[in-house]
Amino acid sequence: MLFPPAALLLDFGGVLVELPRPQPAAPPALVQRIHALTGQTVPIDTIVRGIADGSRRYSRWRDDTSRDQGPLEVTHERVWEDVVTPGWPDAAREAVRREAVSLSYAWAWGDEWTVPRRNPGSAAYGGGRGGSRWWW
Repeated sequence: MLFPPAALLLDFGGVLVELPRPQPAAPPALVQRIHALTGQTVPIDTIVRGIADGSRRYSRWRDDTSRDQGPLEVTHERVWEDVVTPGWPDAAREAVRREAVSLSYAWAWGDEWTVPRRNPGSAAYGGGRGGSRWWW
């Protein structure tokens, strides 16, 4: 049985937020959080390298699977286990795995995100074509 959706997201191909480039491969606040979470058993440089290398590995995996007809979805726990923490002590890996969801959100979040300014009369807002104008 299918359940009715609680919300509908319409993607018109616009940019919702912009993130200045370049971004640190391993956000310092995330590195410190993981360092504390692991009981400081994993050196800071190992955490930074794990996040930076893991980001590249995950990006390559995502690109490779997007070519398939049915790309795989993986859990947050699996991403951290497979691409960030290999080689870390078991207790540190387990501590990260337990916090994988919140760590993933922290990894993806950009403190410098900005909402781009758009011209309300532009085609993106339906202006000039008789369409409604979107304000957000």
